[in-house]
Amino acid sequence: MKTFKQTVALLLSVFMVLLTLGAVPVMAEEKSGHTTIADGVNEVTIDGKTFAVIRDKAGLMAKITEGILSENLIFANDIDMGGECFSVAIANLQSTIDGNGFALYNFSLKNDTAGVSLFNVVRHTSAEIRNLDFGKSDQKIQVSGGGNDTSVIFGTVQGVVDDSSGGNHISNQAHGSAVLTNVNVYADVTGQSNTGLFAGYVDGNLSLTGCAAFGSVNSAGASGGMIGAVSGVDGLVEPKQIIDLENCVNGASVSGTGGALGGVIGQITACQNNKIDMTLRNVRNLAEVGSSV
Repeated sequence: MKTFKQTVALLLSVFMVLLTLGAVPVMAEEKSGHTTIADGVNEVTIDGKTFAVIRDKAGLMAKITEGILSENLIFANDIDMGGECFSVAIANLQSTIDGNGFALYNFSLKNDTAGVSLFNVVRHTSAEIRNLDFGKSDQKIQVSGGGNDTSVIFGTVQGVVDDSSGGNHISNQAHGSAVLTNVNVYADVTGQSNTGLFAGYVDGNLSLTGCAAFGSVNSAGASGGMIGAVSGVDGLVEPKQIIDLENCVNGASVSGTGGALGGVIGQITACQNNKIDMTLRNVRNLAEVGSSV
């Protein structure tokens, strides 16, 4: 039986405390102070977890193996990407990146025929990013995707899928999960559908805490300042899908030629019989949202 879907366009005026960005200055979320890492130190341990120390672009890119970043990383300083333009995601992120209060900046993302982002999260895996700025207030990241699922950080956060028989779900699957804490994004992003600064399309688990978005989003379909679209999985009861946002602010204006525009999340697609646990606490939109038609 074909499963009924109900699409809900989440125009996040519910979370607006002001209609325009200009009325009140939007401040980036403050991070904890830098952990000083001495020259010559290549590895540190934090809360029992080992991190490789990254000091430059070459060190970061060297940690990616066959499109996968599985080693925990901590930045010793700002990482200048040298103005490189990436046309595809540099890695499926399967580890923790601790920015240590620094920035990853001076790069762009562009693909004329498909969506584009710096990372993706695939099912069965978990990713964490904390204490990191993507771009700077005076040096925004420019992102242009010719397809769906376009973002600065995650193009997609994958959930479970139907098996080949159709309608039956694989019992041992796990949603992909992404956790972002104290992350700021400064960017101008253009895409088709499912476009946002933090994530394009999410049908897995996503948590944002103390995060902020600044810049602009423009697309032909579902788009939000932080997340383009959240979707459930048809007929899926377990595992539950968890979306959690706390102490977050959107300062990125959102416009588009299609529908489903939102300040924080553009669109939520709720599917029959599936479970999405969504919680938003102290989440604010301070930017303009409107059609560019």
